[in-house]
Amino acid sequence: MVREVTDVFDVIVRENRSVLELLDADWTIVGAPLAEHYGIAASANGDVHRVALPSRERGGVVASAAVLTLTSHPLRTSPVLRGKWILETILGTPPPPPPANAGVLPAEEVQKDGLSLRQRLEQHRARAECRSCHERIDPLGFALEAYDPIGRLRAALAEDRPVDAIGTLPDGTVVDGMAGLKDALLARRDVFATNLAGKLLAFALNRGLTAADDALVLDLASRLAWSGYSARTLIEDIAGSYPFRHRSPEPRAPVEANR
Repeated sequence: MVREVTDVFDVIVRENRSVLELLDADWTIVGAPLAEHYGIAASANGDVHRVALPSRERGGVVASAAVLTLTSHPLRTSPVLRGKWILETILGTPPPPPPANAGVLPAEEVQKDGLSLRQRLEQHRARAECRSCHERIDPLGFALEAYDPIGRLRAALAEDRPVDAIGTLPDGTVVDGMAGLKDALLARRDVFATNLAGKLLAFALNRGLTAADDALVLDLASRLAWSGYSARTLIEDIAGSYPFRHRSPEPRAPVEANR
C-alpha cells in the first residue's frame, strides 16, 4: 500500500507529469496482492507494474488503500479522520482542535441503539460548538464511505445498511462518492497547488516555513499553475530559489558602515 503512493509520486516526477494526478489519475502502480485488494487485473507474473484504471474509484492518493487505512479506526471507517486528512494534507486548511467536551464516537459502525455512524455525526454536528468544523470535515469523509477500513470497495455497511457516500460542502457543493470528491478537489486546484508548493519547499529546506517564505510559496504556486502543473517546474523552481541556495528566506539589505 505504501509503495503504491511513493511509486506514483516517483513516476509523476520522472515523467514530468501533472501534479494534479496526485488528486485524480487514470492509472496507478500495483503488485498482485494490491491488485487483488482493488479488484483489478494484475500482471501475469505478479510484478509491480503500472495499470490503467477502469474507473475513478482508484487513482490519486486519496483513493489509495494506504491513505484510506491510515484514516480509519480498526473496526470502522472514520469520516472525521478522512475529512480532516483531506483538509490538512491535501488542501492545507486544517480545522482547529476539537473542544475539550467534544465527546468520543463509538469504536464500531452500529451500536445497540441502532444509530449509524452518520446519524451519530449528525447529532454531534447539531451542537453549536462542533458545527462549524464538522460542516467542513464530514462531507469530505462521507464521500469515502464506499471504502471499508482498509480501503476495499464495499456495497453495504454493517448490518447490510446501504452505503451513503454523499455529502454537502459549506458552499452548497454536493459531493457524491470518490468521483464527486475528486471533482471538488480539482475545483480547488489553486489551494492544492499552494499547499503542495509549501510542503515541498519546507521539505527541501529541511525546516518549517515562516511568514518570510509566504511570497515565495505564492510565486511557486503561480508558476506551477502557469506550467500546466508540471512536477519538474515546481522542483526546479524550488531548487533555484533564494532560500534553497542561501539557507535564508530572502536577501538581506546591506548594512551601512558607521560614519
